[in-house]
Amino acid sequence: MGDAALSISIVIPTLNAGRAFGTVLHRIMGQGQVPLEIVCADMGSTDGTRHIVSQFPLARFVEIAEPPGPKSWNRTMEVAGGDVVVFLAQDAVPGNGDWLTHLTAPFTDPSVGGVYGRHEASMESDPLSGFRLGQRFWDSGG
Repeated sequence: MGDAALSISIVIPTLNAGRAFGTVLHRIMGQGQVPLEIVCADMGSTDGTRHIVSQFPLARFVEIAEPPGPKSWNRTMEVAGGDVVVFLAQDAVPGNGDWLTHLTAPFTDPSVGGVYGRHEASMESDPLSGFRLGQRFWDSGG
């Protein structure tokens, strides 16, 4: 992966993300480095998540049949078109405008296979959502 111009897909698993999700997408669009795409991998939302996604030209809504966890993440990797795939929780807000640049810079080194970066929980997020997501992960065979 030694190319400095790697394309980036941001993948966000969603399930009834709610209005706060618009804040997450706005912060992504405000990054100094613009991603190739934002893939919202939805697992059956019944709220306005699809409408929120439709307001952002780089974002696309993909329905995923698998339950939350490793299988759904693998399925989403199959539809992502970037050289690098960044996973972000639906209520995790990029900390600043250089978040994506700093997160993906190590991938110019071909020996790098994965990284982790800083993000913040949205002030509008459900404080128990992380706990519930963890439960679903382990219940699905994670």
